[in-house]
Amino acid sequence: MSKAWRQQAIPLIATEIVMSSILFHNQASELERVCSRVNRWATQCWAPLKKTHADQKALQRRMDEIHKLLDHEFSVNGVDVTALGNMLLYLIESTSDQVPEDRQRAWRWLAVAVGDFSLLVDPDRDNDEAIDRGLNLGQQIQNIVQ
Repeated sequence: MSKAWRQQAIPLIATEIVMSSILFHNQASELERVCSRVNRWATQCWAPLKKTHADQKALQRRMDEIHKLLDHEFSVNGVDVTALGNMLLYLIESTSDQVPEDRQRAWRWLAVAVGDFSLLVDPDRDNDEAIDRGLNLGQQIQNIVQ
């Protein structure tokens, strides 16, 4: 599994997990609309990655580390959608700067959709603690990916 593949795949996996769990517990139409856009652009970002072979064991080890990190975060601070939205936004934006130019359009639109999700769950952007936790989680996940 190449580093570039891993750097793109893990934020997409995290995005799919968060969006699915958010929709599972909340059926608000505006949220469904935004999550649908996130999923559509995540699918576009996945398309080139599906054409390559990945070492599933190495990916699973990193996902296990991420799971432990998030499990600890949720046990200490509870599930905070503001933190999750900012975590995803950090991961997507930092990845979109590194992908090949032919893939950047989909990644940029994914960042816009995740940004809309983040604004939907925290429209006033006034929960500084959760925003900081989300950015910190994103950085920790990015370190695991490396």
